[in-house]
Amino acid sequence: GGLTKAREMIAVALRSGIRVRIEDTVGAEFVRSAVAHLAVTVPPAMLLASYPHPASVALGRGEAVLRDGWLHPGTGPGLGVIPDLAVLGEPIAAYG
Repeated sequence: GGLTKAREMIAVALRSGIRVRIEDTVGAEFVRSAVAHLAVTVPPAMLLASYPHPASVALGRGEAVLRDGWLHPGTGPGLGVIPDLAVLGEPIAAYG
């Protein structure tokens, strides 16, 4: 569903008084950064947890870091991840 759908689900939960937990299932730097960005949109009292599961392969350099038990998003543009094109390889398609 992507970030928009995830944010919509969070909004429904918060309006219903349901606390949320935001995590990924090993999505490397891109997903870890998205999880951090979503987590900071939730009032602390309504956030159960936010987990950055480690990936076995680095796909880029991300700014989201786990510090003092909290996942913090980076301050760079977008998700703040710089892709490693050597690991990702050539694109399978280009649009535009």
